[in-house]
Amino acid sequence: MFMDDKNITARIVIEDPKVKDLENHLAGRKICPHLLDYFRKVVALHKGGARKINIPSTHNDVGVALLGSSSLEETYLEMHDELHVFFGGKIVVVKWEVRGENGFCVPNEDLRSLEIGKVQVEGSHVTVTLTTPKVNFSLLVDFGLYAEKTTTLNIDHPLNQRSAQ
Repeated sequence: MFMDDKNITARIVIEDPKVKDLENHLAGRKICPHLLDYFRKVVALHKGGARKINIPSTHNDVGVALLGSSSLEETYLEMHDELHVFFGGKIVVVKWEVRGENGFCVPNEDLRSLEIGKVQVEGSHVTVTLTTPKVNFSLLVDFGLYAEKTTTLNIDHPLNQRSAQ
């Protein structure tokens, strides 16, 4: 792990990150160079779609980015939320369908209010708590399960599961 006592500071939360501003937001905080490079790429590739970045206080090789993305299909616009979890050089991208062929799956006001709450690390597990004014939920990513440097998981949006109840 890339960490020593002088690197431990308050957690960093960046809203609506821009590539040119990343250095300013991270000034004075030593983080893993690969993590900074990854965030630069994510923000550059998802122009306007990167909503939040969170780096926990006690780890310099862990970070989470919340993104929105879309693709134009033949007869509809498909929209996804993406949660990019970086841990020790490995990346897991969790994609949730927000809008598909049958219309919106998740209420729009819930999507706009989605926040990264806590990022906790225990061994090879990274737990990300996401919050809205209505509900909190956690995702556990076990990096010990993935041999590849980058893994993409497509799952049903947790807010969609709750709105159907």
